[in-house]
Amino acid sequence: VEPRIVMDHFRLVQVFRNILENALAACSDPVKIVIAARHLAEDDAVEVTVSDNGPGMNLEQRKRIFEPFFTTKSKGTGLGMALAQRFVEAHGGRIRAECPSAGGTRITIVLPREPAVAVVAEAG
Repeated sequence: VEPRIVMDHFRLVQVFRNILENALAACSDPVKIVIAARHLAEDDAVEVTVSDNGPGMNLEQRKRIFEPFFTTKSKGTGLGMALAQRFVEAHGGRIRAECPSAGGTRITIVLPREPAVAVVAEAG
């Protein structure tokens, strides 16, 4: 059985759109974005990571990435990652940003797995 998550489809799309738009804006050619997902059996959750090959973020940027109105873009509103965090946490999940030593940025989202539905056969 594949693990499924419980999250509003529209909000989930918006979370990943915000993350991917930031990754694309940060990267220069050649752009490399890797998306990976796995089931965390110990947490009964699904983990999704989005990694890019951009310049990464400094410590101040990592601390503030989820603050409303914080942006490093000249035309950004600074709401994308704040909304992503709000939507993920509203669904019982968590989100974090890291900058691996090899460079780039990695955003990790952990969302609770949908509870298994027991099917009870009727005696007939």
